Amino acid sequence: MLLSKFWNTTSSIDVLISAGEALSVLDYVYIATYLTPAKTASRAYKVLKTPSLDSFTAGFAMSAASTGQVVKVRIMGIVPGFSSMTQGALRYASSTAGSLTETYEYGASLAGIAISSTELLVNTMNEQTAIPWMATRGFFLSGNGSPTVATSDKVTFSTDITAANTVSNPPTATLQAAGLTGNIGGYTMGGYTTAICLLANKTTYSTEITTAATTANLTAVRGASAGLSDRISGYVCGGITNQATAADTDLTDKVTFSNDTTAAQASANLSNVRGFSSGLGGGDTKGYVLGGGTNNTTVVVNTTDKLTYSTDVMAASTSTDLPTQSMHGSTNQGFTKGYFLGGLTGAAYTAAAYKITYSSDAIAAVTTANLTVATYSPFGMGDGGDNKGYSAGGFTGALVRVITATKTTFSTDTTTAQTSANLTYVRGQGTSFTD
Repeated sequence: MLLSKFWNTTSSIDVLISAGEALSVLDYVYIATYLTPAKTASRAYKVLKTPSLDSFTAGFAMSAASTGQVVKVRIMGIVPGFSSMTQGALRYASSTAGSLTETYEYGASLAGIAISSTELLVNTMNEQTAIPWMATRGFFLSGNGSPTVATSDKVTFSTDITAANTVSNPPTATLQAAGLTGNIGGYTMGGYTTAICLLANKTTYSTEITTAATTANLTAVRGASAGLSDRISGYVCGGITNQATAADTDLTDKVTFSNDTTAAQASANLSNVRGFSSGLGGGDTKGYVLGGGTNNTTVVVNTTDKLTYSTDVMAASTSTDLPTQSMHGSTNQGFTKGYFLGGLTGAAYTAAAYKITYSSDAIAAVTTANLTVATYSPFGMGDGGDNKGYSAGGFTGALVRVITATKTTFSTDTTTAQTSANLTYVRGQGTSFTD
């Protein structure tokens, strides 16, 4: 009765579509959309377990195909050819691309049910897909290198290698700008040039070229803001509006990526005025603004606010408050958890690492993930898929800038030196985002 109500057992439907990568028979696949990072829209790719709104699950490859070739995908009905399945067992997407498992892991999509040891009935009710937002590269733009520089580096996640990427150099050297990860480009928002500014720049992923995006300029000049994004919209939260008078703000602007426009979003304002906070995306549904300083950093706080993307509402999240007052740490974003690393606790630089568990909004110290050296204002990014993240550059002492990079491995909560990811130029207080 359950099968007849929710599963189609009477017919099969196959569609023909171009393969986005090499596919084998029985690979569990999805169709990329224009939102899917680093993929070609309307092509088939192997499914991983972690869900995202960037794509939708289609079904199973019924033929093999190389990249660009047409592949037959069964989106409804019975798929034969499996082996050693347990009859009646549900089969889920796994952490191996394109493969299935009977063991459910958090966020995994339900691919189908085994009706025999060799046949699988496709789940056609799978609105919640299992396609990860998995970054393949990250960008380190500009920063305080004495002087402020317009240098751009790119790190390739698959190789852990950072290299100069001059096509991404921003039009103007900027420090303490907020970074936003969009659907087709990354954004650098506000910061300091020769003075606090409201300028927006956009790095288009397909070309890696950075240009001014004047329609996305902030509503007012601001630097040292925190950036959050769900790949549909971005948020620039708080910051410093006048360094001379130590003026902080709680204001948040919202950037609509589809048309590169920015507007004030009062419902997303911070719970208190502050700058030098760090933004951490909490998966597809929420983001956190952690720590910061007021009165131009003379007062350091441990406050954390949480933004719910669906409602554009920001509110205090006391369960996620930093255990110690800190500002301008690195953040590494995963899908189920993220990290806040390093920063400045007042007069002291720190290497401390804190892990944020998104499902419970809980935060805890994780000493195994501490940075290798106490560092203030490093670049930071994660791959979005609970695999790894990087912290690079920053200050290890007064005016002591470094190029060194570390890698945080999510599965073990450990951070180690990653010299292949070192920056090409010493600097901190720059902007970072991923594709």
